[in-house]
Amino acid sequence: MLEAKLQNFVEKELSCRCCGKLIINHETLICLQAFRYFLNRKYGRNIMITPSCGTRCYQHNIDVGGAKGSFHLTGQAFDITSPDITYRQIYEAALESKLFSTVIRYDKSLFVHVDTRKRKNYAIESWVENK
Repeated sequence: MLEAKLQNFVEKELSCRCCGKLIINHETLICLQAFRYFLNRKYGRNIMITPSCGTRCYQHNIDVGGAKGSFHLTGQAFDITSPDITYRQIYEAALESKLFSTVIRYDKSLFVHVDTRKRKNYAIESWVENK
């Protein structure tokens, strides 16, 4: 089994904001790191990604209005932003990279949700939320 190493991310960024719980899904972390490499290559410079939300404990997921079966609960999802590119650029690049099975752009909150849930025929689903 592949084990991801925290190269460009720190545990605090990936942990639950309320209690510090950390679940690392290695496949998802590898995809996040690969996405950072993808962005660096696409833009020809170092692009930072900031996970604003990684693992959530059950209570924190309820408190932030997360879905009942949120993939944040299993370490398979990240909400990301970047100080170097816009959230719209992140959204387009995440779709282009094909590294994630779900890509959601949140226009009011200015971040992008990505996850690696299993989908039939390796499909990628994406949409825009006005939350």
